[in-house]
This record gives sequence, C-alpha cells and structure tokens, in this order.
Amino acid sequence: MRKGGRQRMATLTTDVLVIGAGVSGVPAAIGAARAGARVVLVEEDARPGGAPVDNYITMPCGLPRLGVYREMLDRLNRDHRLPVEQAGPIPPLWDRWFMPGSCQVVIETMLKAEPTITLLCRTALHDVITEKGHGGPRVAGAVVNRPAGQQLRVNA
Repeated sequence: MRKGGRQRMATLTTDVLVIGAGVSGVPAAIGAARAGARVVLVEEDARPGGAPVDNYITMPCGLPRLGVYREMLDRLNRDHRLPVEQAGPIPPLWDRWFMPGSCQVVIETMLKAEPTITLLCRTALHDVITEKGHGGPRVAGAVVNRPAGQQLRVNA
C-alpha cells in the first residue's frame, strides 16, 4: 500500500504494446509476435475487431494489403465471402463484403494462434509513458484503465 491507503498500480512488461485491436492493430500485433516479440494488445471494446465488428462495417479497408493484413483478408475471402450483386464496375478495393461476425471469427482465430500475445479487452488508454531518448522523448509504455476502475502500467 502507498501512503494514504492507495494501492500500487500493477505493472506489466512486454516487448511491444499495441493500442487498438482493429484491422490495423491486430496485424501489427501478430506480425510482432511472429517476429519473436511478447505483445500486449489493448482493446477498449469487449472483443477485438474494430470497425468491421463494432460498427457493422461490411468490408475492412486500408492499404497496402500486404503481410498479416493480406492473410486476414485471404481467410475472409476463402471462408466467409458474401456474394455481391454488381450493378456495374466496382473498384477492386470494394469488391469484398463480409458479415461482422465473420471478421470477428477470423481475427480471434488468428490471435489465439499466437501464444505470445496478451489481449486485454475492455481496457482503454489513459496516458502515454515517455522517457528521454536519443534525439528527444520516446514512448516507453502506457497506463491503461482496466474494468472496475483498475489501472495497469504497461512498460514496452
């Protein structure tokens, strides 16, 4: 216990911290894990997935479509693609449509395959931790808000 009866903030140390488990954060976390890093992936919602899962966006978007992100899209196309009625030419980036639950299944399956990723859902960024670095400050981690008002310091 600290002075005044306040509990010490719990601390977690990892190699890589990714804030946001959407269609950008998930591939970043998986790529880091596959390169050998211990990863903490923070998501403010109850489940990973971001806009395709939370907001019923029927198509993940973003460029470039490479690496883990491409793998995610390939899995969606292979196992979960919805037929689309074409009323004319559709640009190549807009020809794939998926149910939000399909995106969630693919994302959760890919995350579970990486044992060095710790996923913290219902966890929101509170503050960024910086320290002096060569040429100026550098990000050294974050303080995040966990359920029931708990805070966690993540050093990365």
